[in-house]
Amino acid sequence: MIWMILVVTVIFGGQPGAKNAKGNELYQQKKYDEALMAYQEAQADEPDNPSLHYNIGNTLYQREKYPEAIQAYKKALNSEKPLNNQAYYNLGNSLYRLGQLKESIEAYKRGLRIQSDDTDMKYNLEFVQRQLQD
Repeated sequence: MIWMILVVTVIFGGQPGAKNAKGNELYQQKKYDEALMAYQEAQADEPDNPSLHYNIGNTLYQREKYPEAIQAYKKALNSEKPLNNQAYYNLGNSLYRLGQLKESIEAYKRGLRIQSDDTDMKYNLEFVQRQLQD
């Protein structure tokens, strides 16, 4: 199960823009296409905002657009203010969906370096490792 947490302001400080907040609201309502549009509009104002990349990645994942979700998660992780381990968790899930098992394992391992007690990530790591061995 992918863990979809829309980034809260505590992580980054500051208030989210109205478009990002609207995107979060639409995402919670499962209106993923509209949420994606709102996030992309917010991104035009803040192109380097890692929370927007993360939210875009989550939305693309829900639309089963895994390659695009992977790119969004990587942008979130490569920013000056990298996100917590959940971006690695979701990246690992997206890579898994595309059959990229070794890359998925690496993403989970990186996330566990940040938060070693994440039981969901440990489970997914072990699950994918078993699949790779079979």
